[in-house]
Amino acid sequence: MLQEKKLPTGSGSVDNTVFRLARYGEINGMPVAGTAVISYGQQKITGDGIPESYNREASGEGDLGLHAVIWPINDPLANNFLAIHAAWILPTGQYQSSNFLNIGENRHRGSLSFGWIHSLGEPWTAEVIGELGWYGANDDFGSTRKTQRMEETYSATTYLRYGFGAGKEAYLGYQWNRGGETSIDSIPQNDPFQYEKAMIGFIYPVSASSFFNFRFGQDRNMQSGFAMEREITVRWLSVF
Repeated sequence: MLQEKKLPTGSGSVDNTVFRLARYGEINGMPVAGTAVISYGQQKITGDGIPESYNREASGEGDLGLHAVIWPINDPLANNFLAIHAAWILPTGQYQSSNFLNIGENRHRGSLSFGWIHSLGEPWTAEVIGELGWYGANDDFGSTRKTQRMEETYSATTYLRYGFGAGKEAYLGYQWNRGGETSIDSIPQNDPFQYEKAMIGFIYPVSASSFFNFRFGQDRNMQSGFAMEREITVRWLSVF
């Protein structure tokens, strides 16, 4: 006979400030970009079911991200673009093996992705993004300093955008995530990523070189882990 059991409840919050420095250029007429990203974050969890051994708060510098992008297709007149992106995340952020919450991950990470933007006829635009991520080992995981490994992750994201003219834009998005099961000292944890995310947002140009981007998101169909009830992202982009 199956018995029902109520799991402990809890909640958490994550606040991140991200600084991004990008350099754009051309190679044989093909646009390219290199980017360095660093962040400062704060995490908090609350709830009666959280073990006393877990730290309730963490703050500090995040892991350094290095990114490179090329555009094999770049046709502004037809509003048709294809970008290929590679990323390497270095374990430079705040990390302590005794902590449950950490800003850094104490492992190298990498990803390869593409983004395709295609006009559906004014004022509509479709966008498709695919990504493969892979992960190095964390050899200092947990209070007993075990080795944590993680399988590859896969994601696909689609956007439908509506342009109002003069750079103003609203969009709807949906994302699928899979893979990423972890193991500790080669013991599988049965915790793969399997969730989706719905998004809505808008882009507003403040000037010819500055843009304001607001996005609201919510996790859907979460199979394991914490579901994000509300995600609010505010981004300011300045080109110089």
